[in-house]
Amino acid sequence: MKIQIIKEKDMKEFGNSETKVKDLFISDFPDISITKVDRNSEEKTFDYDKVSDNFYYVLEGKGTCITKEKEFKLEKGDLIVIPKKTEYKNIGNIKLLAISIPKFNEDNQINKK
Repeated sequence: MKIQIIKEKDMKEFGNSETKVKDLFISDFPDISITKVDRNSEEKTFDYDKVSDNFYYVLEGKGTCITKEKEFKLEKGDLIVIPKKTEYKNIGNIKLLAISIPKFNEDNQINKK
C-alpha cells in the first residue's frame, strides 16, 4: 500500500432521504471499506451483514443503536462494534464513520422486515 490523498470532491455519494452514504475508501488489500453515513431516520427495520464486522464511529448528532436484546444511546465520540450476523438498526439524526472488514458488499446485507 502507498500513501494516498483522496479528495472529497472525488468521493461518490448515494442514498435517499433517510440515509446518505459517501464511500471514502474501498480496498481489496487490506480488505476494508470506510464510509461516511448521514442517517436521519426512525425506521426500525433490522439489518445484518452475513460476512463483515462493522464499526461505526459517531462523528456528530445523537441516535440509538437497536439490537434484538438492547438499545444503546449514541452520541458524538461513541464507537459501535457490530459483529457479522448481528441484527441491528441505527436510528436518529446522526453522522457516522463506518468501517467494514471485509469490505462492505450489498449482496451480503440482509434486511429483516
